[in-house]
Amino acid sequence: MSKLTSPFLYYTRDGRSVRQGHRIITPRSQVIGVRLPFAAFVWNRPIGVTIVDEQANNSHYQPINDITRLVQWGLYGTSLLVLAISLKKRST
Repeated sequence: MSKLTSPFLYYTRDGRSVRQGHRIITPRSQVIGVRLPFAAFVWNRPIGVTIVDEQANNSHYQPINDITRLVQWGLYGTSLLVLAISLKKRST
């Protein structure tokens, strides 16, 4: 029997760490996807980096603001608004 799994993917993943002097920098991304019987669609987006300073013995998480995603949502919203206005004008 096959193992039952969800067709939807949603998790956070750490990338490969890079050492720069006394600092270790690790990128973090979010994985969103759908698994179908004939294909899989996966989207990775950066969400931040973790910086470990071995000399000062501390860790810092720096989030990444994804401007492209915000612009995309703005364009989607504008498109829907224009569509709604044009449909309203057509019906009157």
